[in-house]
Amino acid sequence: MKNRSTAAKLLIVLLVSLVAMFTVHAALAKDNPPGCKNTVPGPNGYKNPNCSPEGPEFGNCNDGIDNDNDGLTDGADPDCQTPPTQEGPPGDATCSDGIDNDQDGATDGADSDCQTPPTTEGPPGDPTCTDGIDNDQDGATDGADSGCQTATVNHCTAAADDPGLLTTNTLGQEIWDGGGDALSPLTEDPEHNGVISGPLNDALDDTPLEVVGDEASCAADLLLDETVSPIDP
Repeated sequence: MKNRSTAAKLLIVLLVSLVAMFTVHAALAKDNPPGCKNTVPGPNGYKNPNCSPEGPEFGNCNDGIDNDNDGLTDGADPDCQTPPTQEGPPGDATCSDGIDNDQDGATDGADSDCQTPPTTEGPPGDPTCTDGIDNDQDGATDGADSGCQTATVNHCTAAADDPGLLTTNTLGQEIWDGGGDALSPLTEDPEHNGVISGPLNDALDDTPLEVVGDEASCAADLLLDETVSPIDP
């Protein structure tokens, strides 16, 4: 009776050990690739003896076999494809795959490599004026490009060595700066470069009567509210 009891105990211990061994073995076995259903451990630790992983590290990316039974063979299987390490150029699949392929923190359209570069420079204040790139390929970059420069207005002011007759600026400019710009129909700052004021200014320029020319041309520009002459801009 005692021998039977001992034998039963040994049998129970043996059964428990076998169950534990298969449980641990199954837990350590790798997950099946898609299409592998057999739960019995097979080659490379996979549960299906008819399945094996597919990839360059296994040397089976050109054997013509769908090794992992996922319906894709060799180069058509993502496991055999080397992921891209760059983003772009614009229109490339890497610009719409939702992956930061070049690991620069910007994905798809947010990555500069997927953005079409601008072809113009300016206007002043635009990012193209501070990006260090000659966007319009005219040989001038950022602030050196005329497209990024605020147009200078040739106000009707006298040079430092050639002041107006009565004031530092011409009298016409003083009137404008003093509130003349609010008078109708005046709409623009006098610049003595209109149809009448331009030639008048040029005629007396660099002569002893230059200051008189400045005053006269500026007054004409202010009174006539001249537009810029296409002949003498």
